[in-house]
Amino acid sequence: MAIDPIGAITTLRALTGSLIDSIQDRKAAADLREIQAIISSLDAEYFRMRKESLKLETDYAQLQQRILPIEARMTAAEDERDKLKIELSDAKAKLSILTAQEERKRSKRLPEESEKMLVVLANKKPRQEITQNMLIAHFQYPQARGEYYFDALERSGFIEVTHGMANVGAYWAVTPGGRKYLVENALI
Repeated sequence: MAIDPIGAITTLRALTGSLIDSIQDRKAAADLREIQAIISSLDAEYFRMRKESLKLETDYAQLQQRILPIEARMTAAEDERDKLKIELSDAKAKLSILTAQEERKRSKRLPEESEKMLVVLANKKPRQEITQNMLIAHFQYPQARGEYYFDALERSGFIEVTHGMANVGAYWAVTPGGRKYLVENALI
C-alpha cells in the first residue's frame, strides 16, 4: 500500500503535538519537540523537492517540444542526403560510361558491339563457318544496326572473307591484325 507523504507528515505532526501536551516529563517533551522540528524540516524539504521535480518535468516537456522539430529536420536532412547520394552514384555511373565512350573515341577503338562480333569470330571452332547474317542474328541486333557494326570490322581490316556459297553468302574469319587488336585491348 502506497503511503501519502503529506498525510503521514500531517499525522505525525498531530500525534507529536498531542504527545507533547500530554507528557509531564520535560526531557521527553523536549525530545518530542525536537522530533517535531525534524518532521517540519522534512516536510519543508519534501515540498522543495516536489517543486523542483515539477520544474524538472516542465523543463523536460519543453525540451521535448524543442527536440521534436529538430528530429523532424534531421530526418528530412538524412532523407535528402540519401537521395543526393543516389543521384551522385547515378551521375558517377553516367560519367563513367561517358568517359569510357570518350576514351573509346580517342583511342580509335571499335564500337563495343563490333568488338563483341570480333571476339565471336576469333573464337569460332575450326571448320565453323560464320556469315554476316549469322553473326547479326547471334547478337539479335536489328539488321541495319548489325550491318553497321559489321561494316566497322570490315573497314578496319580485322576480318576477311574466307570463301562463300551461293544463296548463303560469304564466310568470314579474323585477320592477324584483328587478333592483335583483341589482345592489345584485353578482349581475349
